[in-house]
Amino acid sequence: MMKLLIGTDEAGYGPNLGPLVVAATAWPINAERSTDLFDSFKTLFCRTNEAPEDRLRVGDSKEIYKSGDGLSALEKSVLPLCFSFLDDKSDRASNAFSNLLATLQDAKSDLSLPWNEGFDPNIPIDCERNEVLRQKANFESGFRKTPLNKTATFIPPKQVASVIEPNEFNAGCKRLGNKATLLSDTTLQLVRKLILQYQESGFVDKIDTIEVICDKHGGRSHYAGILQNTFEESWIQVLDECRESSEYALKWNDWPITFQFIAKGESHLPVAYASMIAKYLREISMIAFNRYWSEQIPGIKPTAGYPVDAKRFRMEIESHILKLGLDETTWWRLK
Repeated sequence: MMKLLIGTDEAGYGPNLGPLVVAATAWPINAERSTDLFDSFKTLFCRTNEAPEDRLRVGDSKEIYKSGDGLSALEKSVLPLCFSFLDDKSDRASNAFSNLLATLQDAKSDLSLPWNEGFDPNIPIDCERNEVLRQKANFESGFRKTPLNKTATFIPPKQVASVIEPNEFNAGCKRLGNKATLLSDTTLQLVRKLILQYQESGFVDKIDTIEVICDKHGGRSHYAGILQNTFEESWIQVLDECRESSEYALKWNDWPITFQFIAKGESHLPVAYASMIAKYLREISMIAFNRYWSEQIPGIKPTAGYPVDAKRFRMEIESHILKLGLDETTWWRLK
């Protein structure tokens, strides 16, 4: 029996500047084995407090990436997985950032913003590409050999993401009422997308159950309503709703699916990987943003976009924004 284990997380929930990025990763495993993938894949991955020993470091993105330290640590962990299982005959195997987004089944929501126009750096940005490709080969070889994935046909893990720029963010908050609901709606749509990708790949008949683990969304404890809106054909069973964990069960397209929304979800490898992917995409988006403004206003201090510093940054660029004629909702997140 096979189980599909899905983890989700976000980066950029709180800032006023830059995108909100949501990501999800899916891992097909032997249903009889532990869902603690750190233990099951201990030759491939390690936690942030362990010595890597040629393994990929996985954990809360805030522990792996520190502002000002560059993207190398994130790239060494994220890109071997994201580069894996690409069709070698496809131009997606090239090293442009846009091709990474295409691999993750996403398109940036507003390429017309001045800082996004023409921005398509080669990746990795801060670490050696040969190191990423070496780790990619190690990962693919190790994952194929793992006892968690014993099927006649190799079933790969998958990743998807959504990059929500300020205009789409503001419109979504207005449509859904608040940003917590926007986060939940985006997250569950990505979960649906991952499941359907496995179905379209012909692997779904090998999967018996699906477990989804999400980091909690804005501190909320009740998700039955948003689950019902996303999986409207299903009856949602509430198993538990409390401060630490909210759990649900449903059946969708004949698959039994359980959802857990938990605090500190990054302790689970699928959630941690989603956290790192989301952080990586957001940080590259902020490179584009800060690079543009450093060219317009030499000497301006870069921003990470969080509320206090975002207000400082907004004051410094205000006159330039007026000249560009940009509506506030296209570049400033109102909530």
